[in-house]
Amino acid sequence: MRILFLSWEYPPDYIGGIGNYTRNAAEMLASRGHAVTVLVGGQTSHTAEADCGVRVVRVACAHRAEFFSRATAEVKRLHAAQPFDVAEAPELGAEGSAVLDAASELPLLLRTHTPTALSTEVDLRTWPRSARALTLVRRLLGLVAGRTPANSVAQAWHELSPEIYLPAASDPEWALAKHATRLASPSRALRRY
Repeated sequence: MRILFLSWEYPPDYIGGIGNYTRNAAEMLASRGHAVTVLVGGQTSHTAEADCGVRVVRVACAHRAEFFSRATAEVKRLHAAQPFDVAEAPELGAEGSAVLDAASELPLLLRTHTPTALSTEVDLRTWPRSARALTLVRRLLGLVAGRTPANSVAQAWHELSPEIYLPAASDPEWALAKHATRLASPSRALRRY
């Protein structure tokens, strides 16, 4: 089977839980004989073959926000050259939208980690007065780590209201989830989203 993983995070350029999961899953599937390609963000664009047979294609992008447009073009190119059987992507940042835009016929497994809507809801229910501060800290940490665009820090203060944030049609992660072929969640609590 030909499998495509999308993840802006992937070691060694960008390290995080999603990237580590993606690397481990790709390596396990490749060790079982599957042809696995991982499309990831990176400091520079290049293609390299990992020791375990996973083809890693990096597209140059300094921030997660840049990944979508660059990944869409690359998915289109890779899928046209040798079609994939299935793709898997995290919900974070709606990265899997690149698959829907480039190859809508390709089945997409959307893997939930912690959707932004759920993080915000938990923050607002648990610490209603501190929710804005927590969101700002998250965005600032993301900015320092190169994961968050600068304008999102300023937007964070204005986006949050005292009400509970529930996913809406304008939420890109929610919109992507509605179009995925399958959803995979590590927790029953996340399945309600």
